[in-house]
Amino acid sequence: MSITIKELSERAAVKIPTIRYYERQGLLPEPVRTGTGQRRYGSVDVARLRFVRFGRGLGMEIDGIRALIEMVGEGNGEEIIVAAEAIAERAKRIMVFCEGLRSVSAAIIAGSIDEAGTFDRLMAGEEAELEELAGAPPTLVPDAAETPECQEAPHTETTVAEDEASTAVEPISAEPTAEVTTEGAEPETLLSKPKRKRAHAKS
Repeated sequence: MSITIKELSERAAVKIPTIRYYERQGLLPEPVRTGTGQRRYGSVDVARLRFVRFGRGLGMEIDGIRALIEMVGEGNGEEIIVAAEAIAERAKRIMVFCEGLRSVSAAIIAGSIDEAGTFDRLMAGEEAELEELAGAPPTLVPDAAETPECQEAPHTETTVAEDEASTAVEPISAEPTAEVTTEGAEPETLLSKPKRKRAHAKS
């Protein structure tokens, strides 16, 4: 199968500017081009683009979707299991949050809860997890003064320029926030994973 970007857009229900954005983000491989420079796509491109749209609909982030695509392309079943467990854990927390929303909704309708109480109840699941972690026995660390091998580290003088350089933070480029007809726009979502080597799908 060899189709144009317009046909790909229609089959996957994704706008053409968004398709080009996904190509730049590595979610789709660089398309084959004709002698006149026209993009051509195959059946794998259609399936992959549909999966990308499906993942975005679930709230997954670009990095997470890219990682899954690469795992599939590399046949890496072990990492797919790890990704599935991470998604399941997040889904569990979301279900607890949904129960909190239902409880808060009923309390608001009954007029039996104030604003502070509302937020506390919504975070009840997170607080229980923090309390569980807080209840774990602390890790004992020997006092530095009691350790004979411990020696005072030599003092190193630094210049103001070196201090400023050590605290410099690189600016973070924001990802587009919504899928619109202008090129380069894309919503922010869930589950990110570090970028990995890009796998090219064959048409």
